[in-house]
Order: sequence, then structure tokens, then C-alpha cells
Amino acid sequence: MFLALRDLRFARGRFALMGAVVALIAVLGVLLSGLASGLADAGISGLRALPVTHLAFDEKATGEQFSRSTVEQEDWEAWSEAPGVKRAEPFGNALVNAR
Repeated sequence: MFLALRDLRFARGRFALMGAVVALIAVLGVLLSGLASGLADAGISGLRALPVTHLAFDEKATGEQFSRSTVEQEDWEAWSEAPGVKRAEPFGNALVNAR
């Protein structure tokens, strides 16, 4: 313990620089996680704003692959005849990068 305190006393600048680097890396991590969260939210904000109560996807579209889901006409027509369903219609969604 004595050696550590003596080293802190004689090398204040080095420890201040190391502390500043650690603090800047922590701030960078917080900023990047906020940016990633905002971009993910912006990507699905259109789906969240739809005036629907339920969305149905193909069973092969797992996790975040909902854009690869394809539902055939006979599927959504069968869903529209299910008990408790007032109306079922197909919905098309495409992700586009504009320049």
C-alpha cells in the first residue's frame, strides 16, 4: 500500500492521463450505445405507427429478419376467417437506401 501511494504521489500526471483515457472511453461507449438504440428505433418507427393491433409474419422470419417474411395469399385469407379476426389484409414493406 505504501508503494502504491508513493507512486501516485510522484506520477500524478501519468495517473491523470490514464484516468482521462478511461473516462473518455466510457463516454464513447455511452454515446455509441445511444446512437445504436436511436437507429434501431428509427428503423422500426414506421411499423410502430401503423394503426393495427397485430402483425403476422412467416415462421421462418425469426428475430430481426421480419423484412424477409413472405406470407402467401391463402395464408392471410385463412387468417381473415379465424374467429375473433375482424379484418386481415396483406402488407408490403421494403427497406430502401436513397441517395
